[in-house]
Amino acid sequence: MGTFAGKTVFVLGLGKTGQSAMDYLLAEGANVLAWDDDPKKHKPLPKGVELVNPEGLDWRRVHELLKSPGVSEDVPAVQAALAAGVMLTSDIDLLYLREQQSAFIGITGTNGKSTTTALIGHLLKEAGYKVAVGGNIGVAPLTLPSLGKDGIYVLELSSYQLLQTNKLRCHVGVLLNLTPDHMERHKTMQGYLVAKTRIFNHQTPEDIRVVGVDTEPTATYAQNAYGGNILHPVSVQGHPASVLVDMDGYLKDAESTMRPVVIVDCRTLTNLPGRHNWENVACAWAALKTYMTADVFVKGLRSFKGLPHRLEQVVTKDGVTFVNDSKATNADAANKALTSFDNIYLIAGGQPKAEGIDPCIPYLKTVRKVYLIGQAAEDFGKALDGHVKTQQCGTLDVAIAAAYADAKADKNRPAYVMLSPACASWDQFANFEERGALFAKLALELAGRGRA
Repeated sequence: MGTFAGKTVFVLGLGKTGQSAMDYLLAEGANVLAWDDDPKKHKPLPKGVELVNPEGLDWRRVHELLKSPGVSEDVPAVQAALAAGVMLTSDIDLLYLREQQSAFIGITGTNGKSTTTALIGHLLKEAGYKVAVGGNIGVAPLTLPSLGKDGIYVLELSSYQLLQTNKLRCHVGVLLNLTPDHMERHKTMQGYLVAKTRIFNHQTPEDIRVVGVDTEPTATYAQNAYGGNILHPVSVQGHPASVLVDMDGYLKDAESTMRPVVIVDCRTLTNLPGRHNWENVACAWAALKTYMTADVFVKGLRSFKGLPHRLEQVVTKDGVTFVNDSKATNADAANKALTSFDNIYLIAGGQPKAEGIDPCIPYLKTVRKVYLIGQAAEDFGKALDGHVKTQQCGTLDVAIAAAYADAKADKNRPAYVMLSPACASWDQFANFEERGALFAKLALELAGRGRA
């Protein structure tokens, strides 16, 4: 029996997080109570789990509450638990308690965290380390294998996950950037920053903080964060930093020498296009330079395949490349895509975020035309009027066909039909993955390579 033997733990939310947590807690000897507002998730429950509606529950009998990240702190059950002195925990914490003999690298930020997480995991594997990658990237932490004392866990951590993580020590913590997102949950940018910087909680003096300083909140944080442990500021926009990508695209390490050491020319990394990807590369080097040489790092960079739905080049036909950037669920992420290519036929829209499409307007010089879909289409059309040609399409299938027809007629090559919505997907799709998968399917069909 382990840390939770004899304790009562309430699991709220029975998706991936809840299911893996129940299995782990039972094995540890805990008394497990569970609930989900969706009755479909009530069966089958693991043997030994008691299904309990939290309404009216005497929370004094509960030691810890483990809720799914999607469950807000404002719901009555969570508020009642906190008022009764119940401690919040997470599957991230449980993994850390299970695997304290291993090292942990955590990655957070508004944009780029999935790519950076996958990249760091790939680089470590290529360098010969025992590695497991999970967290917000889509792999439940407690389903990861036990790696032992030489293992390294690489975890993507969302602000929602960090808010309920109270035990994790990241030997390397990476904060990429911070721009407005999830304001309905965090209320203010300061609240959002506080959630994100929890990734550095519990670090010791020998641990490493990597902070991208190209967004104002993270720059301010880094300026006030010296002392305590090792800090590597990172910039790709000309700000003072110990690891940087200069205006010519060279990744440089400027920490310990009078003359910065060139690590790689990022312009040669065709699998990681755009300055936003160079930010991911620079943060990866800052995180890993004590783990591998520059030569090993660069070799690993060149073999990285990228992630689906993140500037994924699906297929090229008649000089037109279809780019699936469905993961761009806010304007800042879309802006990064718009700086990665020229001659873009952009598909945008969906369930809008608070900032709308306005932040994209300064980046439209690479865009020939915008094809608008989803709930945001009408408002986006009004915002873009006078800045770029637009077409109201409604749905993705109409938009991609229209964009491809226009791109084929364009004499400028190469051209790009790009899905970079600057919106959430929930108005028309279950998630951004489903949206991106449909885009890829339609692209292959238009290119004559349709999937059977």
